Amino acid sequence: MNRYFLGWFLWLVFLVVWTVALLRPEPVTIQDVAVPSSLRYFLAKSFHVGTYGILAVWGGYLVYVATSVSLGAIRAGNTNGADIGYKPIGFLGLLLLCHGALGEFLQTFTSKRHGSIFDVLWDGLGVILGFLALWIYLSSRVSSRMVSK
Repeated sequence: MNRYFLGWFLWLVFLVVWTVALLRPEPVTIQDVAVPSSLRYFLAKSFHVGTYGILAVWGGYLVYVATSVSLGAIRAGNTNGADIGYKPIGFLGLLLLCHGALGEFLQTFTSKRHGSIFDVLWDGLGVILGFLALWIYLSSRVSSRMVSK
């Protein structure tokens, strides 16, 4: 198994673990016991933003590798910003937002959980920040290659 497929496999495992955590009552129970009430809201929303940010960066990079960077282009140093597959990355963002919305809907059927449109917005913020971080990273790689030529 090559590193690319391993990357997608691990990304899917991470997504499944996050999905299971969203649909189980235990995280809420643990939070009630272990986290001071003044930090609960901040911590819960940080998990939403952080997790969807990680999923966006990780998945976005894998999409970038799959759609825009051939081995020949890497060898030639031809990986300018125009090569980035924006449509597939945008589709990934849409899928992540749909995952967040579906997770919130399914939480309405889980004990000690409730769905919230605001959590979907937090998820969206994580996706946007993740793609922004990816864009900055990829832009810096392109800039450093252009300078070294």
